[in-house]
Amino acid sequence: MKYFEPNEILEPSYGNSLYWQRRLMSPTILTVGDQYREEYGKTFINTPWNGIYKDSGIRNIKSFMRMNPDKDIKDFDLWRSAHPRGRALDLKPQEHSVEKVFKDILENSKFWFKLGLRRLEAIELTTSDPNISSDGWNHLDDVETGLDDLIVITYKNAYTIEQYKEIRDKIWLMETI
Repeated sequence: MKYFEPNEILEPSYGNSLYWQRRLMSPTILTVGDQYREEYGKTFINTPWNGIYKDSGIRNIKSFMRMNPDKDIKDFDLWRSAHPRGRALDLKPQEHSVEKVFKDILENSKFWFKLGLRRLEAIELTTSDPNISSDGWNHLDDVETGLDDLIVITYKNAYTIEQYKEIRDKIWLMETI
């Protein structure tokens, strides 16, 4: 990656290893992450200097146990998420609100799709206040969908951009979060 250190991407047990970053992370999602930082400036993924964010890039079983300490290991569906496959980043812009970046990606979806981005998580699931840049994140991944444009994912569904725009105000009524 041009703009990120390995420890910004990797779960802490991997250390700051370029070897593990190259071995575990999709080159496509790393390219998307670089472009994101180029477009939106200062951006956090994991924050090794303060330990607040540890699981925003690659995740392993340690990540899921840390995030869900009351669950049994057999309850984890690790492959449902793109993170354990090294195909997702949760990016936290510091110079723009997550809402602004989310809208910008939707408006420029063809550019991001050509770069390799395939799915982004609905903003309603990633922030409690989308107007505050330090609150929340933009989940981006490169998991193939078979479509020719980005899709917006929620916990239960996936929507084309047009579908998402039509139902955005109703998502909270339609989904149990």
